[in-house]
Amino acid sequence: ISSGLSGTYQSAVVAASDYEGKIFVVDSLSATAGEQVLIEHAIKLRDAGKSAAEIYEELDNISKNCRLFVRLETLEYLKRGGRISKTSAALGGLMNIKPILTLNKEGKLETVGKARGIKASHKMMNDAIIASGGIDFNYPVVITYAGDINDGMVDSYIADSADIYGENKDKITIGQLGCVIGTHAGPGAIVVSFVPKK
Repeated sequence: ISSGLSGTYQSAVVAASDYEGKIFVVDSLSATAGEQVLIEHAIKLRDAGKSAAEIYEELDNISKNCRLFVRLETLEYLKRGGRISKTSAALGGLMNIKPILTLNKEGKLETVGKARGIKASHKMMNDAIIASGGIDFNYPVVITYAGDINDGMVDSYIADSADIYGENKDKITIGQLGCVIGTHAGPGAIVVSFVPKK
């Protein structure tokens, strides 16, 4: 997980220091779907015969460009985590506010904006994806969801995003948001991660 979110990366670097040239630690500068983008690309490179050092070098470069956006369904879990006040959460709930978050170049959480309603939140997230350079489908594209994958919410997002995914929707890996990040994001959160076009 990103060094901007946890001390895990630095601990791994310390542990690997006794095995120089044998263990390579990549700072994902990301989480959940962003880590999966790197893992899927690493597997592709491994299968192509690349060495651990070559894979590390490419992943280190990709991690600096990989983007991640999150659309939250509820403000309740931001309130529980102390990121917003009870009053802000209550008002946001009444106004049907859906925040869009991202991880910046340092791997730290930032707010992109706040939209009213699901359709508007999908548009805001897609506008942010386009502004970041759009999706390069030569690399893995991952969507993770905090909920039942079969409840139709991810399908609804993809349907609202034809201009983003178009004929490439079969290239998307869709998975379950893990419990650690899911605890902070809350049910209904959608996370999209990808490598932007150059």
